[in-house]
Amino acid sequence: MTYLEKHSILTGNRFGFRSNRDTCPVVADMTDKVNQKLDVYALCSYSLGLFIDLSEAFDMLGHKNFVAKLELYGIRGTALKWLRSYLTNRKQYVDCNGVQSNLLHIRTGIPQGSVLGPLLFLLHINDSVNASRFLHLILFADDTNIFLHHSDLNILQII
Repeated sequence: MTYLEKHSILTGNRFGFRSNRDTCPVVADMTDKVNQKLDVYALCSYSLGLFIDLSEAFDMLGHKNFVAKLELYGIRGTALKWLRSYLTNRKQYVDCNGVQSNLLHIRTGIPQGSVLGPLLFLLHINDSVNASRFLHLILFADDTNIFLHHSDLNILQII
């Protein structure tokens, strides 16, 4: 976390799973963005909000691509080897009333309930705020809020 904060890697639009970044700043950021657009466009402004909750969000992380992303963020050497080892070669099985399933390799996902899980998930979706120059994204834990503003409702509907 020290490395990520020192190099400003985690986006400012990222809330949840971080200290001092709970729901209050999310609501303030969202309200500020809508109010700013209303001020700019006066009475002829429209705002569109899309609220997305990723289901099973921790399960969607592909290990190979994620390790490559960590390298792009500058995480290398022993730290990268440790994280790669932590994610890969994991196995699971189900035990129901003493009957066990086959042992299967896990190729995606972050171990849930772990201390590292939330941080790894933050890194996984960190760059999604750069997906569009027209949209304003606010990320909170595994929820994403997308906002778009325009003075012409027809254009807003097309975009």
